[in-house]
Amino acid sequence: MKKILLLLAALKLLSMSAIAQTDVHNNGQIYILSSTDTVYITGTLNNANTAVLRNTGGNLYVLKNLNNDEANMQPGGGKLWFTGSQLQNITGTQPVRTHNWIVDNVAGVNLQNRIGIGNGTGGTMSFVRGLVSSGTNTQDVYFYPASNYTGFSDAAHIIGYCTKSGTGDFTFPIGNGTLKADLDIANLISPTDFQCKYFGTGYGIYIPLSPLVSVFEKEYWTLDRITGASQANITLKWNDARKPLNHTLPSDLRLGHFTAGNWISEGGTGSGNTNTGTLTSANVNSFSPFTFASVGVALPLKISDYTVISDNSCRVNISWNAFDETSVSLYVIQRTADQTTWEDASSILVNENLATTANHFSLDDKAEPGTWMYRIKIVNKDGSFAYTGMRIVHLHCGSNQVHLYPTITNDLITVTTSNDTRLKSISICNLSGQIITKQHYSGVTKALLRVNQFISGVYSITVVTNDGINTFKIIKTD
Repeated sequence: MKKILLLLAALKLLSMSAIAQTDVHNNGQIYILSSTDTVYITGTLNNANTAVLRNTGGNLYVLKNLNNDEANMQPGGGKLWFTGSQLQNITGTQPVRTHNWIVDNVAGVNLQNRIGIGNGTGGTMSFVRGLVSSGTNTQDVYFYPASNYTGFSDAAHIIGYCTKSGTGDFTFPIGNGTLKADLDIANLISPTDFQCKYFGTGYGIYIPLSPLVSVFEKEYWTLDRITGASQANITLKWNDARKPLNHTLPSDLRLGHFTAGNWISEGGTGSGNTNTGTLTSANVNSFSPFTFASVGVALPLKISDYTVISDNSCRVNISWNAFDETSVSLYVIQRTADQTTWEDASSILVNENLATTANHFSLDDKAEPGTWMYRIKIVNKDGSFAYTGMRIVHLHCGSNQVHLYPTITNDLITVTTSNDTRLKSISICNLSGQIITKQHYSGVTKALLRVNQFISGVYSITVVTNDGINTFKIIKTD
């Protein structure tokens, strides 16, 4: 076959719209030598298995598709621009290599072949406009060591598989086509290839092993170690706009890892709020798949503000807020003294299909003095169930000289003392420690407190007497 050598120097086309789409078939050699060399291909670039395509420092614009059959394509040091106005495809029997890849196509790019970014010492993928979709694990965006990307956003990311090689920390620029769903790896100890993909559905199997009590059933990620042997710290990010986790207790979150037919905990520390947040695991040395799991409540969160408070009349007040009870049929309050044998203390039926917040209260006056642990069993209409985390209370049953009742009220609280104990002051604080009101007393044994003007929530009451300081928690209801 005739060998064609094209030395291209500063080829500039001023009006792209005036030029018809023309396919280019490279059966010989194309060299783009310097930063002043610019080549526009207004159609599809077909690079044959006998071809050599070298972009050592220039700009190669492709407006339609790129089909590559050249083995061992070299990345060079130039830029490959995808700037078409319709969906562009990367196809072929051999991976495409480029030092820099710029995606500026609102219609997006479809990968039916791998594209490799960088030369091992650098390289960048630039998200300007558009989504990149990969079909299989061999049709991915592959970041060579020391390469990275810019412009990652909700509107510009990878849907499907992405692979990172090397030892550096990396955030996989992946999403669901509408919102980002990135996953971070960090603290690699040796060169390793990790491949990641986001799935916007549940995994389908939800069997948590202790200490986990539930697994998020709406999304998961696969992170596979393809080559190498490094461990990694993994960070997941929740976003209720993407999939509602509704989680107000980040400290209860753990990285759930499915292995041997069960979900196990890979540890983790959660931080954030009810809408967005991050969960970073401990060192992980076994991989895929991963999602959010909890040691405290069912996911997505069905209850919050779960509070268990004892008073000096040997009673335990349990309260919680519930979110979206459309699938819930029953709450069962359970207690144990040894964390082994649980007994039902009370139950509350759910009679309405509420998709909004509901407040629940329960009073347990049957427990004996001592230390007890409480939990709530959430029973769904289909018979499935999950447990909240445990709350510990200590029942003194009147041994204290200061008594406060009721601990759940929307108006009046009574504080009394016994024997020679006398009141000196009473302070009411919110959960931030801010004093809402404080009253001073001289020699009295009884006081009445009105909280009807307070907003609903949990408050701390500090009672100072001539014998010492006593602290109580109360719940102000609507």
